[in-house]
Amino acid sequence: MNAFDKNLANIIKSLKSNYGQDFFKSLTLQLHELIHADYTFIAKLDVKRHVSQTISLVVDGVVVDNFEYDLAGTPCADVSGDTVCIYPKNICSLYPSDQLLIDMGVEGYIGTPLHDSSGAVFGLVVALYKLPISDTDY
Repeated sequence: MNAFDKNLANIIKSLKSNYGQDFFKSLTLQLHELIHADYTFIAKLDVKRHVSQTISLVVDGVVVDNFEYDLAGTPCADVSGDTVCIYPKNICSLYPSDQLLIDMGVEGYIGTPLHDSSGAVFGLVVALYKLPISDTDY
C-alpha cells in the first residue's frame, strides 16, 4: 500500500465515527495535514447574498472559529461558479481586491467546488498556503 492509499484509508476510518459538525472538523483537519496547507476550510455558499460561510476551518493545524466573507473579487467566486482553481503562487497579485488573502499573507491557492445530488454547486473546499505551492501532485 502506497502512502496516499494509507492516508486515504486512515481518513475514511476516522470519518466513520464522526457525525454532523464533528465530521466536517475531522475531514478538514485530516485534509489539512495531508496537503500541508496553512489554512484549509470547507464552506457553504449563500448565492443570494454572494457570500461564503466556513463550516469548518483549520489554521496551522488547529480547528478555529468559522467566519463569513464576501465572494466579490475572490478566487472563491470563481470556484463557486463551478471551476477548480489552482494558483501555486502570486494569488494576491491575481486578486488584488481580496483583502483577506492579502492580510493572511497567502501566496498559493487551491479551491474546488462541492456539488449537491443535482449537480449544483453548494460549497467549496479551499487550501491556502503562505509560501508558493511547490508540490502540486496531491
